[in-house]
Amino acid sequence: MAAEGRSGGGRRALGRVVLVSLAERARAELDERRARGQRLRAQRTLHRLEELERALDRFDRGLAPLPTPWYLRWSAYAATLAALVAAAGALASLLLIHGPTGVLVGIADVAMLAASLVWFVVAVARRAPREGVAGHHPNEGSSGREAGRYDEHGDPDVL
Repeated sequence: MAAEGRSGGGRRALGRVVLVSLAERARAELDERRARGQRLRAQRTLHRLEELERALDRFDRGLAPLPTPWYLRWSAYAATLAALVAAAGALASLLLIHGPTGVLVGIADVAMLAASLVWFVVAVARRAPREGVAGHHPNEGSSGREAGRYDEHGDPDVL
C-alpha cells in the first residue's frame, strides 16, 4: 500500500476507473439516443465515446494523455475576454472623442467585431453538454404524437 501511494499506482487505477465509467456511460447514452431516433445527438455521443476509447487505449499503453486543446484552457478564455473588453473600451473612447466617423473608429469597430467573434467561438467550444435537460430538441426524436398536440380522436388540437 505504501509503495503504491508513492508510485502513483492508486491514482492510475482511479484514472482508469473514471475513464471506463465515462465510456460505459457514453455507450448507454448512445444506445438511448439511437433508440429515441436522435440521430444528431447519437452522432455527437459516438464521437465522445470514440474519444474516451482512444484516451483509455493511450492510458492502457502507458502513454501520456493528449494535451488539452488551446481553446479549452482558462488562459485562452481569459485572453479572449480581455481582448473583447479592450476592444469595447477602445471603441467607446474613440466614439466619444471622434464621434461615429473616422478611420480610427472604423478600425476599432472591426477589432471589436473580431474580438467578439473569437470570444464567442472559444465560449461555445468550452461549453459542456448539458445533462439531464428536461424535454428534447423539437427537431430530434419528436414523433409528433405527444400529449397536447392531438385530441382523443387523433385530430390535431387547434387553438
